[in-house]
Amino acid sequence: MNALKIGEFFGVFGKVQKWLQGKKTYTVNTAQALAGVSAMLIAAGNMTEVASHTVGLFNAWIAGSQSLDATLESIKALWSQHTALIAGFSAAFYALTDAISKITNYAGTKRMTDKKEDK
Repeated sequence: MNALKIGEFFGVFGKVQKWLQGKKTYTVNTAQALAGVSAMLIAAGNMTEVASHTVGLFNAWIAGSQSLDATLESIKALWSQHTALIAGFSAAFYALTDAISKITNYAGTKRMTDKKEDK
């Protein structure tokens, strides 16, 4: 019981809590930023794949193995899911920018707090 009172008197618990808060903020937001970058890369890869399939369909039409109407229908079916890819990319971009914003906001607030404590 006395050790807790001594710790509270010297502010040990507040310092530990502040130290843990900073580590948690950076860890969580760094993980969020990495997840956002990963999702953006996956979405970009999927869009590249859809674009390459489109080129393949045009090549089949040029080679004469498929009619223009069939080629256009195939392209429409292929690109029908592009809105989901764009939405996923947008969500990943938001996650990345949100994480970076939180990290910079925390760092700026911490810097201002540290400057006030130094005075």
